[in-house]
Amino acid sequence: MKRLAARMIEDHGRANQEMMQIARQKQVTPPSRVGADHQQVCDRLADLRGAAFE
Repeated sequence: MKRLAARMIEDHGRANQEMMQIARQKQVTPPSRVGADHQQVCDRLADLRGAAFE
């Protein structure tokens, strides 16, 4: 499971860098933070542990 998580972090980090480069080329400013609805989901997931998270 840890290898999967590490791979996801690596892949998403690379994808985010590519997205930021494209945004700069197109002179688009992406949002600096997530919207309130997505933040609620993140907050809920951050509180879960063990089987509840999985």
